[in-house]
Amino acid sequence: MYFWKVSHLISMRHFFVFVFCGFCATSFAQWKGWVLSKEDSLPVHGAWVILNDSYSTYTDSTGKFVFELAKMNSVSNTLSIIGVGFESLVNKQVERQKGDQVFYLTQEDYIETTLDIIEGPNLVWGSEVWNVGDFCWDENGDLIILTYEEEERWKRQEHAKKTLLKGSQLLRLDKRTSRGIHAVSDVRLFQTIHIPGTALGFYDQFPGEILVECLEGFYLLHHDTLQWDLISLPDSVMKRNIKPVVDTIRRKNFIISDFESSYPAFDYFIHDKDQWHSFYHIQDEKEMELFRSEYKYLGPKEKVEAYQFELDHGVDKEVVAAYMRGFQHTHYHQPLYAPLVVMGDTIWVFDHIHHQVHSFSSKGESTGVHKIQYHLQKGAGKWIGKIWKDGVTQRIYTAYKKSGSISIYEIFPSEERFEFCIQLTHAYIEKIKIRGGDIYYIYKPFESTKNRYLYKEKIP
Repeated sequence: MYFWKVSHLISMRHFFVFVFCGFCATSFAQWKGWVLSKEDSLPVHGAWVILNDSYSTYTDSTGKFVFELAKMNSVSNTLSIIGVGFESLVNKQVERQKGDQVFYLTQEDYIETTLDIIEGPNLVWGSEVWNVGDFCWDENGDLIILTYEEEERWKRQEHAKKTLLKGSQLLRLDKRTSRGIHAVSDVRLFQTIHIPGTALGFYDQFPGEILVECLEGFYLLHHDTLQWDLISLPDSVMKRNIKPVVDTIRRKNFIISDFESSYPAFDYFIHDKDQWHSFYHIQDEKEMELFRSEYKYLGPKEKVEAYQFELDHGVDKEVVAAYMRGFQHTHYHQPLYAPLVVMGDTIWVFDHIHHQVHSFSSKGESTGVHKIQYHLQKGAGKWIGKIWKDGVTQRIYTAYKKSGSISIYEIFPSEERFEFCIQLTHAYIEKIKIRGGDIYYIYKPFESTKNRYLYKEKIP
């Protein structure tokens, strides 16, 4: 009954019901169209297409978009299209027709004035009272900021590497102000909501939802035009329905993983023909050899215990032995980083262990393998060990750190190359995120008593 209440409140999502019902077969109706530039009739790649304020997708390189829906109204459907560098098409009335439809976007006019030319970072939000702990965007493009009063001292060893945020609350900013404000007084602040307990930040793995991670558990942000609600998620719901999910394809097909930070291998799974199947396996062979060799260092009694555990639970005794000896806490272990990125109908898996990026179709079928070298670049500094996808422009970036300064590079996986974009103005920054061609980050002025502010810089 409690879970039904949670899924009922999330009226625009169906993943809870979808997972719990065993992924029941549903017939989908397909509706597609193209987005072109009005000036030259060229395709608009990466435009965000929103249907009835409930479903969304992106156009591919040909300007094509596709919706596969269980039901679509024959009349009174609204379509919004947002493309970078184009005037947005908002709530256009469309009807479902047999033929494919073409929509045109008008390019924006740029007026070059000295007021529009601003060098360096722009201040997005800051306060003399509140610090910025984390930030993200909701599906409407509004900026959600997690603020806090002060950092709390950790009391347990497992919290030593985490920032504990005391006195936290969420602020919602209008999406228009998050595009390019230049002073704190320009911010149009919307609703705020208090976060119970001690916050850690946003849980940003699961797409399409805003989840706040706290020491006490997880909270789901549910909001409408009137109010916000924080829904406490039971640990069983979080582990079973959210943590395995990495991304979705057209919001109907889930991609999950069995990733565990303490184990040197994991798989990506996709749902097809009423069953899950692994479409890519990642493993650090060198570490796995060390991991499994821990068994021979056990004493006779411990070996018997490991073997008995294998008989009782079906887990390999050598894997059991590695955890018995605490291999995951030694300097030999490094958590695997092989992120998955969905770009339209293409799935990209960046396997940094084997220096390759693999592409797959929406059904998990392999479509190509390319070499990657950006994580081995020399001279630019230390690779930061992370990549970012710009959800608006559909571009992929990575970064290097040198003497505290961050340099941003764009990755072109299918072309096996990467290019330098910008070196950020501020050093020793936190929480980098990229959206709409802007790099957002948290920065506290070096050797000052000021709070942490949110800044952004434009990618050239």
